[in-house]
Formats: sequence, structure tokens, C-alpha cells
Amino acid sequence: MALNDTLNNQNEGYWILSLDDVIWDIGPGQPVTESAVQVSADCTSPQGCYELPLSGNASALKRMLGNPLPSQVAWAEVRLQVAGDANSPYTPTEAQAAGLMSNTYWTYNGNGYDSFEDAGPNPGILSAAAGFWVEVLPASSGKDMKLLMPAGGITQGN
Repeated sequence: MALNDTLNNQNEGYWILSLDDVIWDIGPGQPVTESAVQVSADCTSPQGCYELPLSGNASALKRMLGNPLPSQVAWAEVRLQVAGDANSPYTPTEAQAAGLMSNTYWTYNGNGYDSFEDAGPNPGILSAAAGFWVEVLPASSGKDMKLLMPAGGITQGN
């Protein structure tokens, strides 16, 4: 990419490395609007969910994603929807038991990585517009999957 290129490809994550000691300000971005949220029986929110495509892999592999919503999302409320799977949607813990996706997600804290789960002693809350990593597991290979991110009312902030 060139210095003046725009980062606007939806469903793509970017890792930016700078050898200079500078702060990068990429601007406020564009918040998800209510029209981008889909209401379905698989969603845990009556307001609907934003659907993040998630590609599988034959071996365990971490994928970089982002919370596109302008509000926090409880990881316990996220669902993995798998096309053609009668057991779908899965909670993160159920997805791990099925060998599709780890129930843990990771965020970068500036010095290292913090991990969070949907259940147990370290439940996660995804910050608004924050990046995170999930690990897809071998049973996900060849599957058409989506992470359903529940909208708790599309509001700025939180």
C-alpha cells in the first residue's frame, strides 16, 4: 500500500508496523448503521446482529477481526453460525467443543496479549470498534461461517 491509500475494505484487517516513534491517527472510521444489522433467530439480541464472515482452516489458525459496532459486545452473547449445520448457532464454548473455533479471543494491550473467554473466571467484553483475534480450529475447514455480533442498540460511545 502507498502512504495515501485508504483503508476501507470491509471485512479486512490491517496490521500496521512503523519503524518510527510516531502516533498513527487513521480517523474515526464509519460506524455501523442499523441497516447493516440483521435480525434472525440465531441472534441473541432483539435489535439484531452484525454478521462477520469467518473463514475456516484445516489447521488451527488465528484470524484478526474487529467489533464493527459502536457499542460493547459481551463475548458470551456472540454466536458462531455455520451454514447447513443443524447444531448452529454455537456459543463460543460450544464452537470449541465442536472443533470449529476457540472459545477464547485475544486483544493487544500495547505490551502483549490479553485473553478472554465466554464463560469462566475471565469473561470478555469486546470494546466498541476494537480489534481482536479468534482461533479457527480444524473442523472449520470448508465451512461457511459467520460470527454474529449482537447489537445492544446502535449508539455511539460505550
